[in-house]
Amino acid sequence: MDIKKYELEYINCPLCGSNQLEIYLSNVKEIYVGLDEYFDLNKCIKCGHIFTNPRPTLSTIEYFYPNEMDYYLPKDVYELSTFKQNILNNILNEVKNYSLDVTFSLPPLVSKILFYYFNYKISYDKKIPNYVNNGKLLEIGCSWGSYLLQMQKLGWDVYGVEMNTKASEYAKKILNSDNIMNNKIENIDFKSTLFDVIVLNMVLEHIYDPIKLLNIIKSILKPNGIIIINIPNIDSIEFKIFKDKSYFVQVPQHVHHFNYMTINKLLEKTGFNMISAYYNNSATDIYKSCKKNNNNFKVCKCIDNRFCSFLIKYTMKILGQIKKTSRMVIYASRNTLK
Repeated sequence: MDIKKYELEYINCPLCGSNQLEIYLSNVKEIYVGLDEYFDLNKCIKCGHIFTNPRPTLSTIEYFYPNEMDYYLPKDVYELSTFKQNILNNILNEVKNYSLDVTFSLPPLVSKILFYYFNYKISYDKKIPNYVNNGKLLEIGCSWGSYLLQMQKLGWDVYGVEMNTKASEYAKKILNSDNIMNNKIENIDFKSTLFDVIVLNMVLEHIYDPIKLLNIIKSILKPNGIIIINIPNIDSIEFKIFKDKSYFVQVPQHVHHFNYMTINKLLEKTGFNMISAYYNNSATDIYKSCKKNNNNFKVCKCIDNRFCSFLIKYTMKILGQIKKTSRMVIYASRNTLK
């Protein structure tokens, strides 16, 4: 008889506390590590939140986060060409209050038009907030520091929290900074340090108590500060196609499966106001789902066909505009009335 290397717990809805639940998806295989383990997704009848239930206990979930998985492994950082970086710097200077060096200046109107055209790249791909002079930016779950390195180059005073020891040590090295803390956020005393921006990049779906985390964030965020949250979207077309075979439905690592409605409810419950939401417009997750499923779906059979690939690519751009792709980036501000 196999001895389980983890323990399970059944919970009520982590957003509203209701015990009125229904099965949303059953027997979803763990695919990220490749273990022969299966989990159910429940949906709260009261508030609509979808979550993994039962889930591994907090003390045994580490079984599903082996160090060799690429949550923590350094990757090559894509660098813009000098010309493209100069265009980006012009846009950020004109529209987002930066003071970056440029080799040639664009007319302000041109920069504003380009920002409108490249807003997705800036706000979704790069997650670049408006600049604050001497601004402090914290990333919770910073992994090996790639995002913080980009923000540091843009002039931010960057801080990071990362529970994986090897990743945090690597981040300290590449950032040449002691502001990377290898600990849980609730165990860190930031003293009088308040942040202008706090970032959660593919982190919130892993957090056992998101209400507690967002309340901690609120306590260390300046009154006019913002949070940037990057999470999967369970209401995506990818999920409609692949369901339990979807690449981004990674159980049990993802204990929450948000959509626009439920992330908004969480923000409101913890005293935040949503500013904007951006959705990915690439077919990356469809390709990854096909790869994981050995071309068992019709869409997978033509994924390598040039014409079919072209159609999928531009269909995803349209679906991103109507909030039906698999990942979303949320910008929210503190509600100073709470």
